[in-house]
Amino acid sequence: MCRVCWKSFWDCRIFHVFREVKFAADSLAKMGHEMEMGIHFFVLPPGGIIGILQEDRDGLLRSRLIYV
Repeated sequence: MCRVCWKSFWDCRIFHVFREVKFAADSLAKMGHEMEMGIHFFVLPPGGIIGILQEDRDGLLRSRLIYV
């Protein structure tokens, strides 16, 4: 259903990005699972994310383990 709506109404592209590339966004998504349902706004980044944001800003590379 989402794909039908997306193709019908929006002119955009969807790309897959590994969580290691956008580690801060992945961490915020994980934090969201522990929060109450609803919209949450942050004036400042949550404490657990500050170090991750700095590492993302500095271009820290993270490895990805792939099991074969």
